[in-house]
Amino acid sequence: MKRTSLYYIVLLMLVFAGCSKSKFGEYYQNPSSTSTTTPEKQWTGFNQDLVGYESPQYYAYFVEWQTTALNFTQVTAYQNIAKRYEPIFQYAGGDDKWNHYYDFMTQYRNFVAVYSALPAAAQAQYRIFKITADIHLYDETQKMVDTYGDLPWSKAGLITTNGGDIASSYATYDKAPDIYQTMLDSLQGHATELNTIATSSPLTSAIATIFRNQDFMNKGSVLQWQKYCNSLRIRMLMRVSGVSQFSSRANTEIASILANPSTYPICNGGSTSAGVFGSGATGYTDGVYVVPNPGNSAFRSSLNSNNSPTGGGLVGWGYADRTTKTMIDTLVNNNDPRLHLLFQPGSASGDSLIGLDESLDAGTQSALLTGNKIALYNYGITSSTLLPVQYFTSQEIQLLIADYYTNIAPDPIMAGKAYAAGITNSIKWYNWLDSTSDNKNIINGSYVYSSPTDAQISTYINSSNIKWSVNATTAQQNELIGLQKWINYNVFQPNEVWSEVRRTGYPTLTFVPDNTSTLAPLPSNRFYYPVNEVLYNTTNYNAATNSGATNIPTTKIFWQP
Repeated sequence: MKRTSLYYIVLLMLVFAGCSKSKFGEYYQNPSSTSTTTPEKQWTGFNQDLVGYESPQYYAYFVEWQTTALNFTQVTAYQNIAKRYEPIFQYAGGDDKWNHYYDFMTQYRNFVAVYSALPAAAQAQYRIFKITADIHLYDETQKMVDTYGDLPWSKAGLITTNGGDIASSYATYDKAPDIYQTMLDSLQGHATELNTIATSSPLTSAIATIFRNQDFMNKGSVLQWQKYCNSLRIRMLMRVSGVSQFSSRANTEIASILANPSTYPICNGGSTSAGVFGSGATGYTDGVYVVPNPGNSAFRSSLNSNNSPTGGGLVGWGYADRTTKTMIDTLVNNNDPRLHLLFQPGSASGDSLIGLDESLDAGTQSALLTGNKIALYNYGITSSTLLPVQYFTSQEIQLLIADYYTNIAPDPIMAGKAYAAGITNSIKWYNWLDSTSDNKNIINGSYVYSSPTDAQISTYINSSNIKWSVNATTAQQNELIGLQKWINYNVFQPNEVWSEVRRTGYPTLTFVPDNTSTLAPLPSNRFYYPVNEVLYNTTNYNAATNSGATNIPTTKIFWQP
C-alpha cells in the first residue's frame, strides 16, 4: 500500500511542482481583509462563500464530478479506458473542492469570533445567526467527510485566531465518526432551540428584520431553517444508520422527528401531519433551495461553458453530457414521465434514445459517441441559468423515509406511502425545472414534451417494475427505493447519488473491472487528500493516514458496509 501511495505522491509532486508553501494559507487563512464587520455581515459572507459549489456550476461539474462520482454511479456515460475509476480530477483541479471548503470554514470561524466577542445579551439576540451558520456548515462538512473520510476540522480555519501564525495553524485530523457525532449532537440541540424560537420565544422585531435582510437562503424564515435542520438530521442519520455506534440513535431520533412534525418540521411535500407524505399539486415546492432572479446574475447556474441559456447543455470532456444504457433503458422500459425531461436523443439517432452500453470495449464506445448516437442530458433543463441552488427537496427526504421504514423501523405500508410521494414530487420537480427554464437551444428529435398528468404519474407508480409491494423481500424493496433515489439525484446531486450508492449498494449496477489499475480496479470509495496536505501539513497527514497508506481510493468511508 505504501508503494502505491508513494507513486501517487510523487506523481502529484511533479504535477504541482510550482506550488509554494503559501498555498497552505489559501486553505486556512482569512480571505477577508476588512478591519471592521458586524455579525450579520460576516454571517452572510460565510453563507455566500460556497455558492459556487452548491449551485449547478460549470467548474465543479467539469473538474470534479464528471470524471468521478457521476461515472462511479453510471449517471453519465464513460468509456472503459485505463484508470477510469481513479479519482484523478485533482491533477487538473488544483485541490479546488478542498480549497473552497476551507475558505468556507475560515469564514465560519471569523463569524464565530465576531459573534463571540459580543456581550452576553447581544449574543442571545443574535443566537439565530449562530444556529443557522452551524446548520449550513454541517451540511457542507457532511459532504466533505463523505468524500474524503477523516478531516482537519475542529482545529482548522483558526489562522486569524492564531494571529496569522501559519506554523501554529496546521490542523490535526478529526476522525470521521467523531465529526458526525459532534454535528448530530449540535443539530439535535439546534432543532430544540429553533422550535422554541418558533413557538414561544420569537426573534425581536429588530433582529427579525436584520435576519430577513441578510438571509438569501431562507429569507429569514425560521420555519425554513427548521426544515433545513431536521431534513439534514434525517440525511445524516440515515447515512450512518448501518454503523453500530449510530444505529440505535438513528432509529430513535428519526422516529421522534417523524412523530412530531410540528416540533421538528421537515421537507415533506407540504404535509404537517405525522404519517402523511405530501405530494399534492405544489408538494414539490416544499424544500430548501434558492431560485435565481431572472433580473440579475446572482446565483445563476452555469452547467455550460459560457453561462448562457444557449451554451449547449452540460459541458464535459469524455462525453460526460451523455448517459448510460442502464439509465436510459430503466426510464424507457418503465415509461418514466421524466424520460424526456432529463434526456434528448443524440443528434444522429433520430428520435431514438440510446444510452452508452457500459459493457462494451472503449473502441466500440468511442465510435458510438463520436457518431452522436448516444442520448444527451436535455438542454431544456441543463442549459437553463435559472436552476435553483438546491439544499433539500421533499422527494429526497421522502425516499430516505421509505428507506427508514424498510430497513430500520420496518413498516412496509408507511414505506410504500413515502416511496410513492417521493416519486410524485420528483416528477413534478423536474417538470417545474423545465417549465421555468430560460433555455434557448433547440432540442434534438421531434418529441414534443407535455406535462405529465396525475393519471400518468399514477400509472407509472403502479406499473409492474415500479409498484411497491408490502409482500416483497427487503432486497426487492431496497432495489426500488435505490432506483428512485438514483433517478432523482442524477447529475444534479452528485454528492448524494455517489454516497447513497456506496452506502446501500442500490440500485444494482454492474461495472467492467479495470485490470490496468492497481489503485482502483472498480469505482473509488473516496477521493485522495490534496497534494498540499501531503506536502505542507505532513505531520498531521501522516498521523491520519499511516504515512499515506490509507490515502488510497479503496479505503472505505466509515459508514460503508
